[in-house]
Amino acid sequence: MADPSSEVLLPPSVEQLIQKICIEQNQTPPHADLKRKLADRGEEESLRILNDIARQKIRTNLSACINHWLKNNHHQPNSPCSSPSKPPFVARLYGNPQDSLPSTSEAVPDFMVTEPPRESERAVLEALGELEFRKQFLILSYSGGKELQTVISAEEIRRLKDLPMIQFEQKVWQSLGQRYALSREDRRMYPDWDCGKTHIYHCHVYLNGNTSFKGPYLNKTRTHLQKVLGDDNVLIVKFEEEDKDCPLCYYYGAYSKIAKEGISVGLRRYRFFGKLFFISMCMW
Repeated sequence: MADPSSEVLLPPSVEQLIQKICIEQNQTPPHADLKRKLADRGEEESLRILNDIARQKIRTNLSACINHWLKNNHHQPNSPCSSPSKPPFVARLYGNPQDSLPSTSEAVPDFMVTEPPRESERAVLEALGELEFRKQFLILSYSGGKELQTVISAEEIRRLKDLPMIQFEQKVWQSLGQRYALSREDRRMYPDWDCGKTHIYHCHVYLNGNTSFKGPYLNKTRTHLQKVLGDDNVLIVKFEEEDKDCPLCYYYGAYSKIAKEGISVGLRRYRFFGKLFFISMCMW
């Protein structure tokens, strides 16, 4: 029998956001009647409601939460969605710094963005490409999967370019990692970055097709591919484990795209090579 929630077609952006919420909060898709109500609200209003829901912890189920927001259009104390005990900080690096930055005793780094970067995505990626690869990757890792041009400007990247690796890591962690990295464990600190160890680069692929980068990790061992192609040309990719509650189509869309198009890392593109679910990708 077909999934009743799939009988109503919503704009792709709305469907993708619903899938993201289902995956991240272990929820089942909303009922067909709720999808119809979302369709009646239009794409913009539906995205606003779903983005509000995505920022909350769902206490009951997604359908109840959507129904509540459709009726009230704003958060109520008895909502089936509640803020986590420690709500995630949504950093806004634009506008008034007093409104956008968290209260902290730490000084804000000199190169923090205080107004929207005006460069295009391409301009920021070109600036990123001027750095040695491990520095590029560290910026991508600490940006937590965010679109790079929304968290750092080309000028800031170039300002970091010539810093020694230890100082570079400290600056990037202060400006990006503390705000966007998924956990403190994602921080890469080494007393000697030039000790001759292998640099290992990881990419995590999620069910909704999003990617996040981890590393570089320094390791004593070196695989055959790394010996032949060089550390910077091998990307180790891990796919998110299957969720028995998610339809297979959730996996197919994300993973087939990776298999066909590869993975972009800055201006580089890594192509499939090796075994599914834990693979190496080589830049050609």
